Amino acid sequence: MADIFSVIYDDVMKVINSWKNDDIYAISFFVYDKDDNPATPTLTVGYNTMERATSKSNRYASGGEAKWNYAFWLQNQEYLFGYDDETAQLVQNWISSLELPNNEGAITEAFVNVLIDISSKLHNDGVIVNTFGKEIPIIIHELEYYEAIALQNKKANPSGAISEFLQWMDDEVLNPNLYKMDSRAGCLLSLLKRKGASK
Repeated sequence: MADIFSVIYDDVMKVINSWKNDDIYAISFFVYDKDDNPATPTLTVGYNTMERATSKSNRYASGGEAKWNYAFWLQNQEYLFGYDDETAQLVQNWISSLELPNNEGAITEAFVNVLIDISSKLHNDGVIVNTFGKEIPIIIHELEYYEAIALQNKKANPSGAISEFLQWMDDEVLNPNLYKMDSRAGCLLSLLKRKGASK
């Protein structure tokens, strides 16, 4: 019986190897419960480009949000897993093989952990560097962003590749008020320096 790790890894590796766009700066592993049922997790793989991020920056969002918030991404569907009958059955077989606690979050957490291992292997096997000439992050996410999203992506990626995404989350998602206060303080300090220099 095929395991979901091997199937997803092999399929995603082939998909990534087929991409020829030098403008790609991040890969999306979008996790979603089919029909809002936590027992039917799915994966959609896509990517975003700097052209897209730049086009959405300022007009619709801040530079950081346009670059890292999936709401502003291309939301392309380069690979789907768990939607068709065959891969949905693989998911159900995988769930049946696990001894999970009886709560809704357990399946999602286990599925995300598989994706963390897949992301790490894609990096460690050189798939990302060989395709893009450098490490770029694989963002494992949902529609909302919260602390667990930051932690799982820190595990899934080399520190250098994921640092900008984590900084955006820290500044604008997890501590937005602190970020605004720091920005205002920085502007005030800059203004005071200019006034001092003009005297």
